[in-house]
Amino acid sequence: MRDPDRQESPTDTAPNVRGKRFRESIARLLASIAGQRQHSYADLKQQLDIRTKELTEALEQQTATSEILRVISSSPTDVQPVFDMIAQSAARLCKARFCHVFRFDGELMHFAASHGLTPEGIEALRRLYPLAPGRATAAGRSILSGTVEEIPDVHADPDYRHGHTAKILNYRSIVAVPILKDSRPIGAIIIGQPQAGRFPDWQIKLLKTFADQAVIAIENVRSFDEVQARSRELSESLEQQTATSEVLGVISSSPGELEPVFQTMLEKAVRICEAKFGTLYLREGDGFRAVAMHNAPPALAEERRRCPVHPGPGSSLGRVARTKQVAQVADVTALQDYIDGDPFAVQAVQLGGYRTVLSVPLLKEQELIGAITIYRQEVQAFNDKQIELVRSFASQAVIAIENTRLLNELRESLEQQTATADVLKVISRSTFDLQPVLDTLVQSAARLCEAETAMIFLQKDGLYHLVANYGFSQEYETFLKKHPVYQDGVRSWDELHRKADLFTFRISWPIATTLGTNLNRSVASGRRLASRCSVREVSSA
Repeated sequence: MRDPDRQESPTDTAPNVRGKRFRESIARLLASIAGQRQHSYADLKQQLDIRTKELTEALEQQTATSEILRVISSSPTDVQPVFDMIAQSAARLCKARFCHVFRFDGELMHFAASHGLTPEGIEALRRLYPLAPGRATAAGRSILSGTVEEIPDVHADPDYRHGHTAKILNYRSIVAVPILKDSRPIGAIIIGQPQAGRFPDWQIKLLKTFADQAVIAIENVRSFDEVQARSRELSESLEQQTATSEVLGVISSSPGELEPVFQTMLEKAVRICEAKFGTLYLREGDGFRAVAMHNAPPALAEERRRCPVHPGPGSSLGRVARTKQVAQVADVTALQDYIDGDPFAVQAVQLGGYRTVLSVPLLKEQELIGAITIYRQEVQAFNDKQIELVRSFASQAVIAIENTRLLNELRESLEQQTATADVLKVISRSTFDLQPVLDTLVQSAARLCEAETAMIFLQKDGLYHLVANYGFSQEYETFLKKHPVYQDGVRSWDELHRKADLFTFRISWPIATTLGTNLNRSVASGRRLASRCSVREVSSA
């Protein structure tokens, strides 16, 4: 039991001192651990926030990249939606003042898309392009160098020429990333920031990703356009071959008939060449006669068919007549012929309303025999493939014309031989009667010469006496037999007509073309006449 009156020695207080110090040390240690833990928690929270922000930004970038790829896949024929999405995504993710996308055609930069500007600002920027690349713009520098070009402070860069625009749009720094195809620049993406300074690496990396996607979009559209163009070429080629085959089919199924051949040619040429109407002319003297038309305006068709045309020297048809080469007039109203009031050119515009015209010659052994002409009522030149198609039709037309000529000659020869045989048969059956022979001769002559009337006269006592007649009335035949014709043709026929007027009946004489031949080439023993009511030359055959 402890005595309260007893005093403790110094040695007795040592454990107490040590215990107190120990407790203080422990308290300090615990306080240090608590401070370190609180600091560690703050660091961890800061790191977590940074990491969360990085992950969020990465997710936004991946989302934007996926969205652009989705637009690329949904717009295989149009690159504009892709450019618009790139400009929008780049400006948003980089928190830029604006983003512009440019295309480069090898010579000039073209404004393609923008985000961050007002419609008025975009329109003002669009008016500056197309523009040749140069150091005056960030996009121009990037396209010239093929690398990323940064301007940390546009107001401090002596080569930058758009400082005034920078003040209006409130940007100080700008960066341009080239759009490269096989290391060749085909465009650029640029963004601008309101503060001066360099751009973070992640932003430049993101712009490079967008540039790669722009290349994918451009190539997709180019490949699609190439496939479509090739498909169109094959379709056009097939259509032209089909049209050519159909024309050849008409030629083979219509021997000796040119009208269906010409109509088929013109219909195919007008449709495939996207023309409004067409005409096929044949050479007649120093002019041209329209022998076939397709879809021509009625007023022009009537005028062109009325008589042979004589086109002015500047017209496509006039140039064909002069050069025997294909001739195209882009705008008839710009021709000097039209300005000078040439009737052929004026009628073309007033009656036909056409502006662009193509004429292709029909050549037989370098001899011009006609032309195929097609017309457009708008100013639009015919392309090489269309011209080549009309060339092929022109060649087929020459073949058809020549085939028809040969066939008609063969038919005429056969008809003449048949007529000769018929006459010989009549001669053999009418040994002592000349009249059946003469009647057969006059009928055969009229039929073979496509004449409406024919007569045979025999010479006796210096006069020509009618002995056979085809196509004239009985009254006129009786009159001619009573009034023989003198040898001097014009005076005797005029006198004959005057005599005819003295009779109580009127003689109809609707003759425009007359052919007369001697029955004996050495001695004028008789006369044979064949007449037509139309003005048409009788062939020597």
